[in-house]
Amino acid sequence: MSARAVGGATPGGGAWDAAERRARAQVDILIVNCSLFNPTPSLASMVVKHFRMRPSVITYNLSGMGCSAGLIAIGLAQELLQARARTRGLSLPLAGLGSAGRAGSACETAGSGRSMRLCRACEQ
Repeated sequence: MSARAVGGATPGGGAWDAAERRARAQVDILIVNCSLFNPTPSLASMVVKHFRMRPSVITYNLSGMGCSAGLIAIGLAQELLQARARTRGLSLPLAGLGSAGRAGSACETAGSGRSMRLCRACEQ
């Protein structure tokens, strides 16, 4: 994880810091998915620790599932949010750590026609 955040802002400054604190407090479910990379400790626990999220955040780490990890994460988020009233979830895809964007990735080698659009969208 880098110290830089969304939009190139750095932590510790005024409005960004207040927005980050508010967002950390509002997340109830965190789903982190990555196509291939599967470290120990999990990426989900690294995100919770790095951003100092509440210890009660329910985390799911989906790794090593290839291109389907993105679809599985969205399906999981949908099921969890339907089952738990008044919860807020965050799905964090980390395709840059997996095969996405690299020459020879699964979607790239399978073809480049119209049928591969969904695969590329899920991978990214």
